[in-house]
Amino acid sequence: MSIRSTTVVALGSAALLAACAPSNPKIGTTEITSSRMLTSYRESEAAAADLARGRPTEALARAEHATLLAPQNGWARYARAAALRGLGRTDAAVAEFRAAEARFENVDRHGQAISIYGRARALDDVGRCDEAKMAYDDFARFMSLSDPAAAAMARAYANECRPVEPVASDPAMTELVTGVMTRNYAGALEASERVGESARGSGWVDYNRAVALAGLDRIDEAVAAYRAAEGRFAAEPSAKAVAIYGRARALDGERRCVEAKKAYAEYAELVRGASPDDAAMAEKIARACGQ
Repeated sequence: MSIRSTTVVALGSAALLAACAPSNPKIGTTEITSSRMLTSYRESEAAAADLARGRPTEALARAEHATLLAPQNGWARYARAAALRGLGRTDAAVAEFRAAEARFENVDRHGQAISIYGRARALDDVGRCDEAKMAYDDFARFMSLSDPAAAAMARAYANECRPVEPVASDPAMTELVTGVMTRNYAGALEASERVGESARGSGWVDYNRAVALAGLDRIDEAVAAYRAAEGRFAAEPSAKAVAIYGRARALDGERRCVEAKKAYAEYAELVRGASPDDAAMAEKIARACGQ
């Protein structure tokens, strides 16, 4: 028996998911070998639901129960880490994200990636930038071959970390990102309307809105949202590149290849100096559109 893990919750700022090249990234499949393990996975998913509703205390209790039932369940450890982060217990959250990474290693690449990213965001939240940058670098190296755009996004976040101004959580931004990560796109769009001004001005709200709109097959609106994000990212080339790449992927997914190829060309031109391999990758993907 197997279960498809959907416990993919990212508490914090913007969009790991939409930087990924595939329009529907694969979630790992884990073999269930006992009733205790099955119950543990169900508790992990219930913890994720609590987190999505802004209930980290309840999520922590469920995640701890899931961990007791099956200590080897990486999703239980991930949910526990996310709950601890939501409660502001940074050191405990970082340790638990590392525990999740260890359990996902060589088993579930997606789970391992989001655990590394979760560790980076937990440290970034509280302005521990030296540690956060090392974690972002871990993520960038991990994703460099399979998803260069996600790696570039992590490097952009690393450069933006500011120890003197720890990132303040915005509950609606948390809901927006959680909705994107769990593919609750309608919920993500609703949350985007409630994000505060300080977060809204960063560009990541438009970016996540674009991901959600694309997930709902509202492609013209998604393209407009990606362009809005690009405009807000005018002074941040790495972030702007991620938004352009997202626009290209949305158009490519609809086989609107003339527009997609133009977007890929914009991305390649922007990143060529710093990342010639990424530029070449985009040009290769563009040539394949429609074939």
